[in-house]
Order: sequence, then structure tokens, then C-alpha cells
Amino acid sequence: MPDLTPYPLATGALDALLSTLAGTWIIAQILIGFTLIIFVHELGHFLAAKWVGVRVDRFAIGFGPRLFGWRSGEGLTLGRAREYSAEELAERRYGETDYCFKLLPLGGYVKMLGQEDFIVDEKTGELMMGTDPRAFTNRPVGARMIVASAGVVFNFLFAIVLLMLVFMVGLKLPAPKIGAVEPARPAARAGLQSGDRIVEIDGRRPDSFMELYVAAVMAEGDLRLKVERAGKQLDFTVTPEHDPRVGEPTLGIMAAMSTRIARDVPPTFGPELKAGDVIRAVDGRPVTEGHQVLDAVTAAAGRLVTLTVERTVDGRTETLQVPHRAVPTLVQRDLSGEPSSPIDRSDLLGLIPRVLLALVNEGTPAEAAGLRAGDVVLEWGTVSTPKESDIRRSLAVDAGTAVRVVVLRDGERVESKITPNSATNLLGGQRTQIGVAFAHDWQHSIIADVRNGSPAAALNLPRGAEILRIDGRATPTWLELVDALRGSAGRTVTVRFRSGGDEAEAPMSVPASVLDAAKLPPDVQILAINGKQEAAIKGVSRLMPLPHPAAVRALLEENVGNTVELQIARAGEDRPSTVRVDVTAENADPWQLDVRFEYALPLDTLLETVSAGGNPILALQKGFGYTNYVIRQIFSTMKRVSTAKEAPTKSLSGPIGIVQIAYTTSKAGLAQLLFFLAFLSANLAVINFLPLPVLDGGLMMFLILEKIRGKPLTLKSQAITTMIGLAVIGVCTIFVLIQDISRLL
Repeated sequence: MPDLTPYPLATGALDALLSTLAGTWIIAQILIGFTLIIFVHELGHFLAAKWVGVRVDRFAIGFGPRLFGWRSGEGLTLGRAREYSAEELAERRYGETDYCFKLLPLGGYVKMLGQEDFIVDEKTGELMMGTDPRAFTNRPVGARMIVASAGVVFNFLFAIVLLMLVFMVGLKLPAPKIGAVEPARPAARAGLQSGDRIVEIDGRRPDSFMELYVAAVMAEGDLRLKVERAGKQLDFTVTPEHDPRVGEPTLGIMAAMSTRIARDVPPTFGPELKAGDVIRAVDGRPVTEGHQVLDAVTAAAGRLVTLTVERTVDGRTETLQVPHRAVPTLVQRDLSGEPSSPIDRSDLLGLIPRVLLALVNEGTPAEAAGLRAGDVVLEWGTVSTPKESDIRRSLAVDAGTAVRVVVLRDGERVESKITPNSATNLLGGQRTQIGVAFAHDWQHSIIADVRNGSPAAALNLPRGAEILRIDGRATPTWLELVDALRGSAGRTVTVRFRSGGDEAEAPMSVPASVLDAAKLPPDVQILAINGKQEAAIKGVSRLMPLPHPAAVRALLEENVGNTVELQIARAGEDRPSTVRVDVTAENADPWQLDVRFEYALPLDTLLETVSAGGNPILALQKGFGYTNYVIRQIFSTMKRVSTAKEAPTKSLSGPIGIVQIAYTTSKAGLAQLLFFLAFLSANLAVINFLPLPVLDGGLMMFLILEKIRGKPLTLKSQAITTMIGLAVIGVCTIFVLIQDISRLL
């Protein structure tokens, strides 16, 4: 009897084949979608040209060699098409337009009579327009304006139709619900809270959080919001404020998150969480939204909390109890310049922790060397207890050379060798990389270095010294060390430490702080000092906003000898409050704020299905509304890029980036892909109508000038401006392509 057991290799090959076919189908969908957008745009030009009596010689989809086409009377033809004169077309009774597909389906065009058939004036030698009355250039200005704008109009209409189809079946969008609320920002001052559901924006009911974002960006004054909270509807008036971080007006809120994990979480924060895990409770308290999880774990200030997690494996759901904690983070004190090793510029009273590998990327030299996330770096080359700057200096000179690395993993020393890669970017610059992200080791109170001139410098600690006790209080980890120092503000303490096999003690003066003078907890946020919310920092080109400790420190130092009013936000309070405190030279450094606890989980955005319920009229209304939203968003981005001192160009994408977004979006389903294509169609319409030669908007500008002057610009003038337009578009294209490729490297 034959063995019917399937071969593992065959099963694996089948899985690979199915995965490849799925990926191919996704790419095919993207290409079809892109081609359809171009087809619709050119169809607008084509139909308008026919309507106003312009002769159209060719309607092509794609560029490059002609694959096949069709002409009325002639039928289907393959390869290059024969060119016919008007007389030959009339004699053979052929249609005037060649409808064809070309090799590269990434564009298209409509070729009209009069676009290329120039004649030379025998007297002056100058180029002149043809004389055929059906040539585009010989039609009335109004008719040519219709042709020039028709492609844009059709792209707008196509976006509306796509969105209408999307809302007929339903689309998941970010829920109109508030997640995190930033202290001292407009939403917080107005009284909005995490968990509030937006019911109305200026009297209009929103379907998604995106509408609130656009309303804030486009607002010219106050926004009137109606929210639902604990079963009651409340009215608020909030005024968007310019946020220098993003270069546009915002409210200081984030979209609500779900409690579902979006991607695998490395064990740096605690036991590993898997993509798809759903958090149901924190320390036994039920949670339904992401901000509740993050707030609860962060408020524990490094203490272990228990997450109740549901995980589905092979169709079975199991409940797990997973301990996790927030990770302390040192705020960068030295903000001057562009440091390549920012964690070296972060310390607590001068004490700098050891380096830890927070992330090891797949397919990198670090992974090949056997390094793992959570490894503590004990030795790098010849340097013991290295700082991040030591490692980066080594990378700069050791590209392509094996370097000895010793790490601490699960209490054991692990030795390996790593060979850094050297990559050359498109501009010729060299970058050495190993594929890791660095962080601080908080599990051991061992010092990598001490900042010169700091309070801890008086201890004369050698590298690798372990702090054992402060005034007799044991400090086995940095959590206990932070607590001991915070509780000793304004006093001199005895520090016991160990270096090698020897132990010693030394005194250390712990500075006073305004936090102790005002009896404020160390996790407080100082939002304003005497009404000021920004401060000038030496070596930083722009004002630094509060509550960054460097900005707080700068404003306090300006007010030494004075009584100041602090606007503060305490954990668990809905609104900021104020306190008054005397500032002295001894307490002007709010050093306790240099440590903050962070707990960042990759949680999915809270999504809700937006649907017209099968009603085509309502779907059309939603399609029109969202097209309007997309257009306003595009203009907002263009305004931000053109007016910001530091234009947010990193958020711009070129062809490669657009394809990447389309591929990711299409994997989420056909509705998401159609939504993205609608956005792209509206985007193409707006960009194409910019007043740049080569674009439809540039042609429209030529026509407006012709109407005003009573005659067209000379061909020479048009050619010069067209070349300038091509140069501008070419530079922009190269820039975004470099940016797209750089993201891939």
C-alpha cells in the first residue's frame, strides 16, 4: 500500500507558492488601481476634447513601446501603429483616434492635434502654431480651459465614486474617540478627557477621528465640540494652537487605541507579548481602551503589574497572567548640537547607566553574532563597560572587521564576535551599522561613567562600579537608586559602592529642588512658569516647550531670587493646577524630572465600521464629504511644507513609498485599497492643478494669461517656462525617491 503521508517539503513548497500567489495578486490589484486612476484622468481630457471639437490622435495607457491598440474601421493592431494623414483617414473611413496600451502601465496621455505639429515662419524662422481649425491651440480659450481642467474634475469624481462604493460595503476607520490628552494643550485646558466620544464638530456629526484632526488644522478660530461622557452629552469650546513639533495647529489629543497588541513586543518590558494578544485587565481592573492600559502601567512607576491577556492559538483562546512594568528613561540634559549618542547625554546627577540592547533587527550583523534584545554590553573590543559613544566610535573604524563583544544574558557572560556593515547612501556618505537600538540597563545599579562637574563626580567612581547602598538603603537596581536619591534632596548622603572585589564609601551632596520646596511628586509635569510655556536653550535653534526638564531648568534659572507661579499637571488629575514657590540658586535644577517612566506598547488604533447601510444616497453623501476631507488634508500638508521653518518633508513619499503604502493597505482588504486609491486620485487632482508648467495647472495659467493679453505667449516663452517646470518637478522627484530608498536601507 502506498505511503500517503504528505512530504513536509511539499507542504512547505505549497505554502510558499500560495504566499507568492497572494503577493502577486496584491501587486496586480495595485497596478490595476494605479492604471485606472490614470485612465480616468486621461478620459476626462479625451471626452472634453471631443466635446469642444478638438481632434484626438491617440489615447494611450502607459508609456514606452506600443503593445496593441484599436482604431475604428481598422480594428485591433499589434505593435507600432501606422500614422495616417487626415486625407488617408477620410479615404479609408478610419476613426481619427488610436486607442492603445503601452509597455509600462504607470501613466498615460492624450495626444491632441496642435500639441506637436508646429510650423516654421519662412520670414522670421520662428516656430508657429498650425492652422488646422480642429487643433487644440486654435480652439477658443474657454474650450481649451474645459479640456485642461477635465482630467482634474474626473479624478475628483472618481474619488467620490470609489468612496461611495467603499461606504456601501463599510470601512473601518479610527473611532471618533479621544485617547491620550496632552497636559496644558488646548483640549486639556478646555476640559476634554481620555475616553470622550466626539458627537459633533461645529454642529456636524463625525464618522472618524480624522475629521477632528482636519477640523483643528483648518480652523480659523474656536471649535465647538459636543462629546459623550459617562452617558451624558457635554459642550466644549476649544481653540487649536500651533504645535512647533508638527508645524500646524493641533488640539493636543491622540486617537483612541484598542487593547489589542499590533505586533510582537520584545521581552525588554517583561515577558513577550504576541501580535493579536488582547489585554483585558491590569492588576485585576478591567480595561477596554489602550490609554487605560498605558496610564495604569506608567502610574506604577516601575513596579510590576499583572496584565490579564487573552491569546488565541489554533482557534483556542487562553487567558494568561503576564507581569510587566514601565521602564525608567533618563531625559537628555545636553541638547546642544546633534549628538550621535544621545543616551550618553542623559544621566541622573551625573550617573550614567550601562548600555543595553533594546532591539536587535532581523538579518543584521547583530543577529548573525547571536546578540539578543535585553543583552547588557559588558565589553566592546578592548573597552570594558562601554558607553554608547564608545561603541559608535568603534563602529566608525571597525567596519568589516570582527569585533569581540561580551554581553550579560540571564546572569551569564556570553562572548561573541560581530562584523559591522558599512553602507553607502545615495549621496556618497558612509554609515556603519550593526542593526541594534541602544537603551540603559535598569536592572543593575552599575555605572558606565560619571559626568564631569556633576554632584556624583565627588564620588570618584570608576567605570563598572556598583552602587550598593545610599545611607544604608540597599539599591540593587536603578529603580531603588532613583527612589533613594529622589528622597534625599537637599542632604548629603553616604554612598557605598563596589569596584572589582573592593567596597568603599564616600559622601555625596544631593541638590535641593523646587519640587521638594513646593511639595510636588517627582512624576509631576510643569507646564508653565509665570505663564511662559517655552524657553531658549543654549545650542538649540528653536524654543523648547515645557514640560521638557531642560526648558523648566532654563526658566527657573532666569527667576533665581524670585517667587514664581508653576502651572502643573499631577497624575490622575483632569485639569492643571497652580502653585507658588521661591526659586533659589540651590533649588533651580529640577533634577528629579530627569527620570520619567515610560510604557509604550504597539496597540492597534480603535477602529469602527463606517457604512451607509446599503443606502446609495447616503453613500454618495459620505463619498463627497470624505473627498472634501482629503482635499483639505492635502492643502493643509502643502501649506505646512511651504510655510514651516523646518518643513516636515520626512512625511512625504515618492513612487516607491506610495507603492509600499498601497501594498500594506491592500493586505488589509479591498475596501482599504479602494479608500487609498480614492485618496490617491484626489491627490493627483490637486497636485496636477498646481500652477507649474507641464502640469494641467500650468496650462491653465498660460490660458488665463492668453485671455488677459488677448494673445498667447510665444512658443519660446512657453518652452522656457516648461523647462523650468520640468526641472522643479525633476528635483522634487529625485528628492522623494532618495527619501524612499533611504527608508529601505
